[in-house]
Amino acid sequence: MILGGAADADIAEQRRPPQPASPGLTWESCRASLGTAISEALGRTALAAAIEEADRPVLATGSGEHREQSFARSDRGERTWLAAKSALRDEDGQVIGLGGAAQDITARKRAELRDRRPA
Repeated sequence: MILGGAADADIAEQRRPPQPASPGLTWESCRASLGTAISEALGRTALAAAIEEADRPVLATGSGEHREQSFARSDRGERTWLAAKSALRDEDGQVIGLGGAAQDITARKRAELRDRRPA
C-alpha cells in the first residue's frame, strides 16, 4: 500500500510523495507500512473498511482500475482521491494482494463543482 500522493501513479514508487496523505504520517511510516493491510495501518476504522471495500473488485477480478473514490473522514470531512490500483500476483499468477497509488484531488473537485453552479 502506498500512503501518499504523486502527480503520476506510474512513478509513485520511484519518488517520495510531496506530503503524507494523513496528518501524523511520514514518508518513513508509509514505507514501513508497505505490505500491511489498510486495517492494520489505519486501525479498524470506518475509513479503513471503506477503502478495503473499494479494493475488493480488483482483488476479486485481478483487473486493475484507475478511478475517483470519495471517502468520509472524521477529521477532515469527505475527501476525493484519484486512485490507480492493480492486483499483485505470485509466480503462479495467483492474486496475492493489491498495489496502487492515490492522489488527493478534493480541492480540484470542489473547484469544479463551484464552477458549474449558476451565478
